[in-house]
Amino acid sequence: MAIQYSGGPIVNVSWTQTLGTRRELVDKIVLELGNAGWTVKSGGGTGDVTLESATTPQGLKVRVRVWDPGSGNCARFALKNPSESLTSGASYLLPNAGTKTWRIVANKYQMFVWTQGSTSAREHLGFGVLWIPSFLEGVITTVAAFVEANGRDDSDTAATASFRTGMGTLGTTWSRCSMMLDTYVLDLGNAQNASVRLFVTAAGWSDHNCVIWHDDSRFLMDPLIGFGVTGSGEYARLRGMLWDAVILSGGVTADATYTFDGHNWVALTGNGSGSGSALPGTLLLATS
Repeated sequence: MAIQYSGGPIVNVSWTQTLGTRRELVDKIVLELGNAGWTVKSGGGTGDVTLESATTPQGLKVRVRVWDPGSGNCARFALKNPSESLTSGASYLLPNAGTKTWRIVANKYQMFVWTQGSTSAREHLGFGVLWIPSFLEGVITTVAAFVEANGRDDSDTAATASFRTGMGTLGTTWSRCSMMLDTYVLDLGNAQNASVRLFVTAAGWSDHNCVIWHDDSRFLMDPLIGFGVTGSGEYARLRGMLWDAVILSGGVTADATYTFDGHNWVALTGNGSGSGSALPGTLLLATS
């Protein structure tokens, strides 16, 4: 396979909140999703907005509800299928005023949001609809989508696993994920067989295990993504691939930047060669 580019536009924004409210964060994310090519389907300007992704070349799309619940700590997010007959549970982002810088990287199929220089709970979230290979066209027919975040609930303070800190997890510390596939939706609040994860060559993939070339350069691989949908014990089967993204062998500093293949990139993940139970590797996102 090869890197699957969305074809633009790509939104790459660094932003500091001035009010620090849930509504301010919701409005900014809705704005940037629109700039990336998502379409408002309901609730524009209300603080409770449902948007739809562009339709992938394979005929898939997803909707996301972004809303201020009116109380509590966090802005909230949930997946919907195109007919809105399925809705996932909520995921959470914690607003702040002037103390941290949000990074938003989005295209017409997906969005990742995080606070730069931080892996704190409720400060990272990613979601989107997947690219699928030709042999799954007609097998997956309407939606193949995910949301993953590093906070389990509105008040979670534990620093738990997400794509901000690894490609997945072998332990029990995965924070929050929802997976949607055609007629199925599954929500998980801790690490299970079905939890969303990115493909790596082995759990022991580290710098001593053939991931560096003779000249100390690392290699890139497809950002294949897997999850279960029928229950928490289902194995995470590969469902497709992220857009405008690659996996770098081994670990680098989070928020590091690169230029290759005619694009600029940022490292979403910062986990060394795999910290604790987190699967090693680094997710790079195209920023142009």
